[in-house]
Amino acid sequence: MYARGALVLPWERSRRGPAVTTEKLGILPGGPMPQENAKEIVHEAHEAFSRGDREAFVALWAEECEYQPAMERDIAGEEGVFRGHEGIRRWWQGMADSWKDWESEVHEVHKAGDQVLIACTVRAEGRLSGAAIEAPYFQVTTIRDGKIFASRDFSDRGRALEAAGLFVNAS
Repeated sequence: MYARGALVLPWERSRRGPAVTTEKLGILPGGPMPQENAKEIVHEAHEAFSRGDREAFVALWAEECEYQPAMERDIAGEEGVFRGHEGIRRWWQGMADSWKDWESEVHEVHKAGDQVLIACTVRAEGRLSGAAIEAPYFQVTTIRDGKIFASRDFSDRGRALEAAGLFVNAS
């Protein structure tokens, strides 16, 4: 659920309290990022991913980066964490082997302390099955010296907010 100008946090009212917008958390859309070009870097990475440009994608990551895609991390634990440019290339090859015609659409990018919280939708088609997917996901990304230093994906908005230090306990 996205509202124009704010990422709406739809927590279950009965269990966690009322929905909280980013304005209530003091995160203003278009506000300062950890680095001035953080939003641009995020968009460049998602655009390179969507057009299938592996080397442009890898070039946006720091040499000593770490990427934790949600599914791989949840299934394989530490084995599902990809480190360095070779790790990013290995992750990309796994994607290419499993999916075709993939794309990622960025909806919102917000400052979250020294990190960036990103709300996205991924669309892809299974290479063997032909099954199409479209799913929301969230990233908590750290950008240092103009490069992606660390990124963690989450399928659950609440877990991403907690990881970014934005979870509000209304009890």
